[in-house]
Amino acid sequence: MTFSQPLLKVTGVGKHFGGLHALKGVDLSIQEGSIHGLIGPNGAGKTTLFNVITGLYKADQGEFYFEGRPYEPSSVADVVKQGVARTFQNIRLFKNMTVLDNVKVGLHTQTHSGVWGALTQNQANRNEEAKTVVVAQSWLDFVGLGGLEHEPAHSLSYGDQRRLEIARALATNPKLLALDEPAAGMNASEKLTLKALILKIKASGVTVLLIEHDVKLVMGLCSSLSVLDEGRLICEGNPREVQSNPKVIEAYLGVGSVPHVE
Repeated sequence: MTFSQPLLKVTGVGKHFGGLHALKGVDLSIQEGSIHGLIGPNGAGKTTLFNVITGLYKADQGEFYFEGRPYEPSSVADVVKQGVARTFQNIRLFKNMTVLDNVKVGLHTQTHSGVWGALTQNQANRNEEAKTVVVAQSWLDFVGLGGLEHEPAHSLSYGDQRRLEIARALATNPKLLALDEPAAGMNASEKLTLKALILKIKASGVTVLLIEHDVKLVMGLCSSLSVLDEGRLICEGNPREVQSNPKVIEAYLGVGSVPHVE
C-alpha cells in the first residue's frame, strides 16, 4: 500500500554531547502501517536518534513532522500524548506491582477522575477504574499474558517481561510503537514469539519502529530500513536493497556480514 505522506518524518537531526557529535544531519521517514528497522554498528547513533524521536533527548537541530504536522518531541509525556510509545533496551517494569497494574500505568493518559476522584472513590472514579481494568486485561490477552494478571511482574520469565512492557506501551493507544532492542537477551523460542507479536501489532494498525542488533530478525520483519554509521544515514530502503548496499556491507565488516533475506 502506498501512502501520500509518512507517519513520521525527521530531517536534518543533529545531536551532540560536548565534543561528541552523535547525530549529524540525519533524515528518517517512516510510512504508516510499516515495520521500519533502524540498524547500524555499535556507536552509530541509533539509540540517540531513537531517544530524540521519543522525547528522552532534545535535538540540537532538525525538523520533525508527525502525520504531516510539526511534531515537537519535547518530553516523553508530550510524545505519548501525540501518539508515540516506546519500550527500553533495559526492561523498566514496576517489578513489585502486579502484571495488570503495570499495564494500567500505561492507561494514565486516558483517565480523567483526578486526585479528588481517587481520594473519594466516587461513582465516576469507580466506573473509570472498572473500564481501566477491562482495557488493561485486553492488552494482556493481546500479547499472550492472559491469566497472569495477578502475578507480580518480577515473577515472569524474561521473555514475558518483555511482552508485558510492550503491553504497557500499547495501552497508551499509540499510532507509532518504538521498540528498543526487544529481542536482546531472548532465546530462539522467545524471538519467534516476539516476531509473531510484532507482526500482530502491525496487523492491528500500529506502525512499528524497531532498533535491533539481531539483523536476521530485522531483515525478516521489516518492510523498510534505515542504516546509520558514525551518526550519519548511509542507506535507506527495503531489506534487499540494504543488504546489497556496499556502504552497509563495509559498515558491518568485523561484526558479520548482513544476512540475505530468505
